[in-house]
Amino acid sequence: MKIICEYCKNTIDTDKYSRCPNCMATFQDNKEFKERIASLKEKEKIEIERGQIQNEAAKKILAHTNNVFKSQKYIFSFIIIIFIISLIAGFFIFSRGFKQVKTTEKSIQLTEKSSTVGFDEYGETSKYRVKVDKATDLKKLYEVFTPSEGKKYKVFHLLLENKLNKTLYLGEKVNCIVDDIAQKEVYYFTKYPSLPSHVDKDLKVEGYVIFEVPKDAKKYDLKYGDYITIHIED
Repeated sequence: MKIICEYCKNTIDTDKYSRCPNCMATFQDNKEFKERIASLKEKEKIEIERGQIQNEAAKKILAHTNNVFKSQKYIFSFIIIIFIISLIAGFFIFSRGFKQVKTTEKSIQLTEKSSTVGFDEYGETSKYRVKVDKATDLKKLYEVFTPSEGKKYKVFHLLLENKLNKTLYLGEKVNCIVDDIAQKEVYYFTKYPSLPSHVDKDLKVEGYVIFEVPKDAKKYDLKYGDYITIHIED
């Protein structure tokens, strides 16, 4: 999906970038992006309401059948009605829309727990799995920019897998902590693209984050979102 940056009017391809490549502004509050999210939530709401309507319809049919049974003289008529009700109830209850509503309700009820994993180990939430499988030093950016005095660039390669049965929209903040101090993030989209803004169901994606860290740093805590910490040592 392509949207217009509200700050610099640059066109952003949300399939490639998690923020504007021109001015580095995030677009999670962008009107177009929020409308897309709102549309998906509205579809989920419709599915829930549809399931409720189907349940009510099944209850009314069953109530009607009971009345018919009391007024009928022949058992054969009752058997035919029960068979029809079974077909209708089976269609409504096990329809795809009903299953999706149940899955959504279950995912909302899950309580996330914080976890710490090591290098090349997956950290998980109810929505995704993520890990760092590469961590390297970088001397320059664009063959021009060098880190501040006493600093170096540290590049982390991330792998992320969508665990949901629907598209996952990413808005997680990535921080690098060295000696309890958050480090400055830098960007190098040409060679090291960041994670995309969303991941389709059952898919894995990859991307990079780069930080300016102390030159003698050997231990790093990469925090992905609110729940996962990845501990890395050189």
